[in-house]
Amino acid sequence: MRTIKGILNKLTPEKFERLLQQLLEVITTADILKQTITMVFENAVEQPTYCAMYADLCLRLSKELPSFPPPAGSDKVVSFRQILLNTCQDEFEGTEQAREVRLLAPGPRGLRLGRAGGGGGAGAPRSANEATGSRQDPAGARRASDPATAPLAPQQRRGRVRH
Repeated sequence: MRTIKGILNKLTPEKFERLLQQLLEVITTADILKQTITMVFENAVEQPTYCAMYADLCLRLSKELPSFPPPAGSDKVVSFRQILLNTCQDEFEGTEQAREVRLLAPGPRGLRLGRAGGGGGAGAPRSANEATGSRQDPAGARRASDPATAPLAPQQRRGRVRH
């Protein structure tokens, strides 16, 4: 896995073709493929500047990598697209769970401010920014630190069970 991590760390648009060929040579089993997809997904989330390049990488890998034999006890072959879809679904479900926990938690983060949803009479704050006196854009810098919208760390994702 160090080899794949090293290749992904060097990946730039200028070195794309050469490093793609190296990745294709290294991905020889379904387990290596799964770990590679996880690393590509994490890099794309952590490096939004290169997100388009990682999307191109996924497209090329999906076209050029073979499907792998099914694991013991299964009759489904393991393909790049299937693993990528499962990874995206796991990430989405984890984000939804974090959002639900945050909204149900007591305290200021769990409160719903504003006119819709009740609780706001005349003169009541219409937003969390107005309530706190903050002039910061709610869709701006605070979103990165918001646990409901922030991506899960790898150790948080690994503990989930697939259905």
